[in-house]
Amino acid sequence: MKKKFTKILGVGLTIALLTSLLLTAAPVSAISQPTVLITPTTISNNAVYTITFDIVKALAVGNEIVVTFPTGTNIAGILAPAGDGDVTIGCSSGIGIGASVATNAASVVLLQKLTITVPAMTTTGVGIGAGATVQLVIGAVNPIVNPATILATHTVTVGTQTNVPVAIEATVTSAAYATTAPVVATLPGVVKYYNSAGVLMGSYTGVTAIQQAVTICPTLGRIDVGPGLYTETNITTAAASVVIKATGTAAETIVKGNFVINHASITIDGFTIYAVGANTTIGAAANKVTIQNCVFTKRGTATTTVGETLLAYGNTVASGTGTIWKYL
Repeated sequence: MKKKFTKILGVGLTIALLTSLLLTAAPVSAISQPTVLITPTTISNNAVYTITFDIVKALAVGNEIVVTFPTGTNIAGILAPAGDGDVTIGCSSGIGIGASVATNAASVVLLQKLTITVPAMTTTGVGIGAGATVQLVIGAVNPIVNPATILATHTVTVGTQTNVPVAIEATVTSAAYATTAPVVATLPGVVKYYNSAGVLMGSYTGVTAIQQAVTICPTLGRIDVGPGLYTETNITTAAASVVIKATGTAAETIVKGNFVINHASITIDGFTIYAVGANTTIGAAANKVTIQNCVFTKRGTATTTVGETLLAYGNTVASGTGTIWKYL
C-alpha cells in the first residue's frame, strides 16, 4: 500500500512540476519591439516620429498608449487636443475589429513621456483589435525636436494601460534609431582681385563674387578665389590676360556655372566646374585659353565646349554622359 501511495504521489508531483514548467514557459503577452522612423534625423531639428508595433491584447476607446522618448527630445509642443493632427493613430485589422488609418488622438505630455488616448477609430467606431499592428505618427503639426546628441542607439519605450492607469501590456523598448549631424552647406569664399603690378585692388563675397571680380579686374590682372561654392550662371570675361586661380584645392573650390571666355590669354586654374544647362563654354575661336588643374563634371547630356587654342594641363574629366571635350 505504501508503495502504491508513493507511486501515486510521485505521479502527482510530476504532473504538478510539468504544469508549473508549462505555465512558466508560456509566452507573456507583450507589444512587439517597436520600430521608429524619424524625419529628418538631424540633431536639434524639428521632426515627425512614426512608431510602429504589434499588440497582443485589444485596446478599447479611452485606453492609453504611453511613449517615453530619450533624454533630450523636446516633446513640449505635442499638447494635442483631439482633432488637431499632432498625434494620429492607425491600425491593421485585429481580432473582431477592422483596420483604421490616420485617426486623430488626444495626448498628454509629461517631461519625456507622451500619453496617447485611443479614440473611437474612424473606420471601426470602436478600439483596436487584439493582434493588430498599430502605427503612431507624432509631430505632424507641432514637431518634436530631436535630441542635441549625435547617437546611433536612441530608443523609445512603448506600453499600454487603462486610464486608471493599470498596465494592459508591459513597456517594450524600441529598435535603436540614429540622430545625425546637420549637413552644413558649402558657402562661397572671398574673391580678391589684383592689378597688373600685383597690388590688391578689392575683394568680394557671395555666390556671384567671381563675376564681380572678373568684371572689374584690369588687363594682366589676377583673381584669387577662396574655397567655397559659387553658383554663377555665366562668368564672362571683361579684360584680356587675366588669371583666375583658386587658392584652395579643386575639390573645395566649386563653380556651378558656365565660363564664357571672350578675351584673349585667359587662365583658369584649380576649380571643380559643373555644367549648367546645355553647355559649359570655355573659350572661343581665336582666343587663347589656358585651363589647368581643373575637374570638369556635368549632369545629364551637358557638353563642355572649349576653344580651338586651348592649352590644357593636369585636368580631370569627371562624371556624366555626353561629350566633354569638343573643339570649336
